[in-house]
Amino acid sequence: MKRWFIKSDNGLTKENFKNNSEFSYITCQLLANRKIDYKNVKNFLYPDYKYLHNPFLMKDLDTAIEILVDAIDNNLHIQIVGDYDQDGNSATVVLMKGLGFFTDNISFAIPHRIEDGYGISKGIVDNAKKNGVDLIITCDNGISAFEVADYCNSLNIPMIITDHHQVCFDDEGNQILPKASAVINPHRVDCEYPFKELCGAGVAFKLMQALYDELGGDEDYLIDLLQFVSMGTVCDVVDLVDENRFFVKKGLEILNSSDNIGINKLKAENEVGKITTTSLGYKLGPCINAAGRLESASIGVELFLEKMKK
Repeated sequence: MKRWFIKSDNGLTKENFKNNSEFSYITCQLLANRKIDYKNVKNFLYPDYKYLHNPFLMKDLDTAIEILVDAIDNNLHIQIVGDYDQDGNSATVVLMKGLGFFTDNISFAIPHRIEDGYGISKGIVDNAKKNGVDLIITCDNGISAFEVADYCNSLNIPMIITDHHQVCFDDEGNQILPKASAVINPHRVDCEYPFKELCGAGVAFKLMQALYDELGGDEDYLIDLLQFVSMGTVCDVVDLVDENRFFVKKGLEILNSSDNIGINKLKAENEVGKITTTSLGYKLGPCINAAGRLESASIGVELFLEKMKK
């Protein structure tokens, strides 16, 4: 028989237990093991929209909102450039649907794994220029797109980068960023956003949260986008704490009552009953990842943007 040992008290257990009679000692022990301090207990156990951080704490997000509002007001052509994995798919859908509440002049492009490689490419920018795109927004990529950002500038196409990957540093240890109109990434050393572990779809959602605050968008419509954020959060295997915990909890609730054609078809084809983190991570998510490996990852985005034909 194995002998089980309880992890030694690191100080947080006593603090949680002493200050909160609502929870048992074992609950406090588990919270302490996960480094959840007393002030964050309710946020962790009962995640809620009201506990989300102010999106405007992200560096450059205010600049991005100014650019977006101007683009919407002037009916400029906005193109989303995502990535070919599940998180990139989710981030693209969040921006397409989120911005689609305010404008119809919007499109998306997903890099081809073979022809473009990872992230936004000059070829994608050339196509955008040819198609009259006025503004490019990246999601789940772009933080290392130095040459492409310079290329966009040379073509007078503003670019907003939203990403969650680690930033680059020069040989002296100084942060270096692409010369885009706005670079939104919680990992920037000059970004004061308190939660750094968002996935690409999470960062995209924070941009939409700020835009809906600014323009008075429908909050219920915004929250409905969390079904896609939850998919990206689970499939990108980020820590399920802080905002990520709410994204997944609320997202799963929405997924299991969703009227999205793509989600329900994917669910049926995989013979999934109730959608859980397990079915997201091991059944539904891999199907979306497979699209980018077998043909074009654009298929996955189109799946979730599909509408019932009248």
